[in-house]
Amino acid sequence: MTYTAKIRGEISVINPGLSWEQIGMLATFGMKELDLAAHASAKWHTDYLVNEASLDPEDYIDCQKCSTPEGVRLMDGEGLLLHARLTEEDDENAAPAWESVEKILHGHDAVCVLYAYALYRVDNALSSQIAGDMDGALGCLAMAGDVMIMASEATARESGIRWERMHTAVAMRNAARKRHVETYELRAEAIAHWSAQIDRNLSGQKAGAILSKIFPLSQRKLSEYVMAEKKRLLASMT
Repeated sequence: MTYTAKIRGEISVINPGLSWEQIGMLATFGMKELDLAAHASAKWHTDYLVNEASLDPEDYIDCQKCSTPEGVRLMDGEGLLLHARLTEEDDENAAPAWESVEKILHGHDAVCVLYAYALYRVDNALSSQIAGDMDGALGCLAMAGDVMIMASEATARESGIRWERMHTAVAMRNAARKRHVETYELRAEAIAHWSAQIDRNLSGQKAGAILSKIFPLSQRKLSEYVMAEKKRLLASMT
């Protein structure tokens, strides 16, 4: 109950007008979008495994682990996966169905959806405990915690961006760029930086980790960009 109250309190701070029913609707929305993201990522990794001979060993292992939606959820964590789905533009998949919750949320409030989904996971944990499935209960609580951490980090970043907007014009432009720049532009910039500044022998995962400190995209998405570019370069040489 303490955990549930904490999450409910966080939601109240962000949007005090939400009822329990509306929070449930947001959780359902988050669940659907998370499922779409997990399936899309699993398909991407499965397709990439077709050319396994050209894969870096580390990337090959990662692709194997992420070749199913369940594997993607475990490897990435539901918090990161859902947040990326709701906040990162993706030219390969349909945009999130924000219109389904537009009467509840003003704007695309990803953090509020994350907290609502965390409550859903806590509810799953309680149901599993009642059914005597302690392993399932602990797994659901772990996922709820992962989503909570992502929501807290996202809240902190947004607070930092708001502070920057209030204090410097340059920071304001940078914050606006992070929010509004097109995905294909960021992808081109990330690949250009990788090509010029990062050892091409590094795996896609390691390169993505480096790029995630520079570009406002998830490590997973940046790793996919690098792996796709490696594949393109290899094909151009044959």
